[in-house]
Amino acid sequence: MRKDNQDSGYAGPWLLAVCDGVGGAARGDIASGTAVTELRRLDEAPDGGDLITRVTDALHEAHDAIGAQVDEDPAPQRHQHHRHGRALRRP
Repeated sequence: MRKDNQDSGYAGPWLLAVCDGVGGAARGDIASGTAVTELRRLDEAPDGGDLITRVTDALHEAHDAIGAQVDEDPAPQRHQHHRHGRALRRP
């Protein structure tokens, strides 16, 4: 059992998102929170557009935002090869 939870989630009228902070990776809580922040922008009534493309674009934005955070302030890493960790699952 971990002493902290690095997962983040959001439940809105049009969106339900859960992002895994990949426990053990440095700043997983920040990475998962950043991913949820990007995905929250999709919480609006469907407009008939391509939902998969919108979600994919939001995930790319989250990836870029997390990378920028690492570049600005690298965290002490538990392992040299780890960066911020995150994962997204959809049903």
